[in-house]
Amino acid sequence: MECILADKSGNIWAGTYGNGLDKFDPKTGIFTHYKHNESDPSSISGDTITCILQDQEGMLWIGTSMQGLNRLDPTTGKFTHYRHRENDITSLSFDQVRVIYEDKKGVIWIGCGGPFFENQRGKDGGLNRLDKKTGKFTSWKHNENDTHSLIDNRVRAILEDSHGNFWVGTAGDGLHTMNRVTGTFERHTYDPAQPEKLSRPPLRRFITYADDHITFITEDANGYIWIGAYENGLTRYDPVTKKISRYNAQTNGAGNFTDSTSWCTYTSRDGVMWIGTWENTLYRLDPSHQNINHTLLDNHAQVFALLEGPGQALYLGTDSGFMAVDKKNNSSRFFRNNPKDSSSISDNTVFTLYKDRKNRIWTGNIGFAGGLNLYNPEKQKFTSYRHNPKDSNSLVFDAVFRIYEDQQSNLWIGTVMGIDKMNVDKGTFTHYRVFPEDTVVGGKNFVISILEDRRKNLWVGNVNQGGLHILDRATGSF
Repeated sequence: MECILADKSGNIWAGTYGNGLDKFDPKTGIFTHYKHNESDPSSISGDTITCILQDQEGMLWIGTSMQGLNRLDPTTGKFTHYRHRENDITSLSFDQVRVIYEDKKGVIWIGCGGPFFENQRGKDGGLNRLDKKTGKFTSWKHNENDTHSLIDNRVRAILEDSHGNFWVGTAGDGLHTMNRVTGTFERHTYDPAQPEKLSRPPLRRFITYADDHITFITEDANGYIWIGAYENGLTRYDPVTKKISRYNAQTNGAGNFTDSTSWCTYTSRDGVMWIGTWENTLYRLDPSHQNINHTLLDNHAQVFALLEGPGQALYLGTDSGFMAVDKKNNSSRFFRNNPKDSSSISDNTVFTLYKDRKNRIWTGNIGFAGGLNLYNPEKQKFTSYRHNPKDSNSLVFDAVFRIYEDQQSNLWIGTVMGIDKMNVDKGTFTHYRVFPEDTVVGGKNFVISILEDRRKNLWVGNVNQGGLHILDRATGSF
């Protein structure tokens, strides 16, 4: 998955790498898939989606890897394409779209070009402003004879801050502020003789062809501007005092940024800023404080699931174990399987996490041992439920990909061999399969999604062309 968006109606949009655009309606549990169709000019232009935005009018804008920009009208399901055309200066400057941004006046801006291998010529890209009425673009690109042009054409970051300043981040030492009236740029380049000046961070030169690019520019609740760089850490800028702070692989400890990579950022509803890095570290920044709390994932663990628990608890499911974080003091503990301890977690690959109505924390595991686990935070112990070939009431299979609680507080477990209804009090399971004749592990009975709608229908989504089905719980049939 390349990008994700929750729209104003509560639908979830997911952009994939090579498999098109997906829309999930939580009210019905139904997925709608949008893929490119050569014979349908109103289909999406390409299947590798890089960014998604919903504008103030409710229209969806979708960027693709090398097939341009799309506008989707949610009411019709039809796409309008915007592509680069040679010798047409009013067309999109380049078909590789990396960022879409809407400013406070509702103007759509598009940043094109990427610093990685997919941009073979390296300098293709540009900043584009779309005129929605005409469908034409005004573009800005690097001009070697103009120091007030973009320093590089590969645009990844755009921000209009609370003071109306318009920031543009590119590759090639490319921190800019833009005068949108004159179309000119002020370059804020790094000067080793004056490292206290506003600029992107100094280079580590880890990946020489790609590390010098800005990955995000964002503003926190206190008005500080944060600039993320791919392999070069973070810069914080105070627009009032004009002072900057650098965060780059500081000594491990509370309040330190111990990484050198900055890939993406998200501000949650409580004003907390989360920073994800290329080196698999998740950082939590509370703008009301002056430090950065971080959670270092052991052995560069890959995070599969994240869940907020009761109180100040935060839980992470990774490919190296289960992690519990106390957000109040930023302490953390990793839990891994211990074959000599039956109260340890059953398996170290935690794919999904779930909190039920009683605030109980469940883990779904998919590694060599797999299984379902119930975590007891007070005792810091686990109760494990696994498949037992001698017990027909045990879990149907040990690879658990989904956990869901219905309105009657029944717990449903999605596995690679069907869906189970769990009697939590007894620790027993009732098995259901859409395709009883399919006994292949990971075949059409592989359950990847579960949802109950307002009419109490239980929807079950299967992969491998298994489709979407409604379970009749009275008869056990689909």
